[in-house]
Amino acid sequence: MRFRSKLEESVAHQLDLYGVEWQYEEHTLDFLQPVKNGQCLCCKRADSVYKASRYTPDFFLPEFNVYIEVKGMMDSVYRTRMAAMLKHYYYKLDLYWVLNHDMPLVANRKYKRERVGEPKRYSDWIRSQGLEHCVKVIPPEVVQNWREKANVRPRLVRPGHQSYFKSEG
Repeated sequence: MRFRSKLEESVAHQLDLYGVEWQYEEHTLDFLQPVKNGQCLCCKRADSVYKASRYTPDFFLPEFNVYIEVKGMMDSVYRTRMAAMLKHYYYKLDLYWVLNHDMPLVANRKYKRERVGEPKRYSDWIRSQGLEHCVKVIPPEVVQNWREKANVRPRLVRPGHQSYFKSEG
């Protein structure tokens, strides 16, 4: 299987080691995203203009109904889009983030000064959305929490078994 990044490949390998069934970029979520400075052609209201958008999470774990997003960089446009998607689904998606690095947020070009109370790092922004994350390695406790929530027993995977190296899905 081909992945878009080495980190995605690493996450797939980690999930295999944990014995977790996964699907790669198979689910697409549709949502409405507000249009900045948009105006409705019928009623001339600026607060009711949305565009249809789609989001494809990197991984879906069917046993736990959890999505995993693997991210290297997040600019303000991406964060705005993700916030709209989360709001559309009423923050009911179980979305877990795996970051390459916990970097400082890329500042908005228009506002060079730092705003009080604004998230300063990727991890701060993710927590502000009510989500969990890790950097590069998914901790075993996280997988254990998913298993407990879903009431799923771990699958044993032997080194050398074909699912040890690639997804069964």
